[in-house]
Amino acid sequence: MPGRGEVSESLYRQGAQLWIERRLDDAIRVLEAAIDAAGSPDGPWWFPASRALAQIAMEGDDLDLAQHHLRHLPDDGIGRAQQGALRGRRAMLLGDTDSAVIEASVAVGELRNAPSDDIGSLMNGAIALAWVAEVLVEIGHGEAAIGVTTDARARISKAAVDDPAIDAILTMVEAQAARLTGDPSANDRLAQVNRGISPDLAILVSREQARAAWDRGDVGMARSKY
Repeated sequence: MPGRGEVSESLYRQGAQLWIERRLDDAIRVLEAAIDAAGSPDGPWWFPASRALAQIAMEGDDLDLAQHHLRHLPDDGIGRAQQGALRGRRAMLLGDTDSAVIEASVAVGELRNAPSDDIGSLMNGAIALAWVAEVLVEIGHGEAAIGVTTDARARISKAAVDDPAIDAILTMVEAQAARLTGDPSANDRLAQVNRGISPDLAILVSREQARAAWDRGDVGMARSKY
């Protein structure tokens, strides 16, 4: 008979796949079952399922529900970094820039003190940094976002893992940061984004194209992209 951890992990992975497929009602149901199977924040896979539910809630602009799912902090530094990055995203969506920066900074600090020699730790840390970078670039901190993406790519290189989803997120952030800092490579970086990874990335690419068009005075193109 499978143990609590095995059941929770299986449900989490099912829920995550449903989320990727945009079957959100089913994803929420299965992820909530994963939390129930884990039993408590001390149970395995409780936090990954809770973070997934928080992200789905933020996608639906239910920031109170997102706060509910992010209310606890795990014991490990990498988990706290991921939790902090998502708390930073929620603060950003609320328009609370100061809190978003604080949460992002705390998340990066947690990783500095967390062991990162194994592949799982390296990649989970890279995910946390990717989320932090997304927050920083959205609130206009282009140079800081570049530094964070550089650290994330260093972790991925050390892990020697090819993860197209994380790469696409980092490439998107790098394109946005390039525009913010006046780097002429912004358009080239944007063209490299694999927008097929998710509908959200495709939207971000179109929005970035609109911003670039607006900056160069092409109002018609900007409106068409928006």
